Amino acid sequence: MPLLSIDIEARYAKFQDAMSRVEQTAKKSATNIQGAFTSLNSTLAGLGVGLSAAGLVAIVKNAIDASDHLNDLSKKTGVTVEVLGGLGFAAAQAGGDLESIAAAAGKLNKSIAEAASGNAETGAAF
Repeated sequence: MPLLSIDIEARYAKFQDAMSRVEQTAKKSATNIQGAFTSLNSTLAGLGVGLSAAGLVAIVKNAIDASDHLNDLSKKTGVTVEVLGGLGFAAAQAGGDLESIAAAAGKLNKSIAEAASGNAETGAAF
């Protein structure tokens, strides 16, 4: 029984030694990563670009909100998200906005449906 105890103690000591080395390696890696980010932040700050987690979160949130808005407009107007994105860009270049384009597309789709269902007045417009 004493040999078993010595063997377990020896293995435990090796395990602790190995874990200490893992801890030291992890700390060294963390320090290197922190140094790299500090360097990157300093470089970007020199260029006038601020790097912050809050700013990144705001950018991601705005992108998600814009995507949701396009999806909602697509459902409302029957125009694909891709087409709405292109129309929105064109509208912005011309000084308009996506809401006006979506409203016009919705009216156009409604008029097409009325003409197709036999509305003579709407059909004459086409």
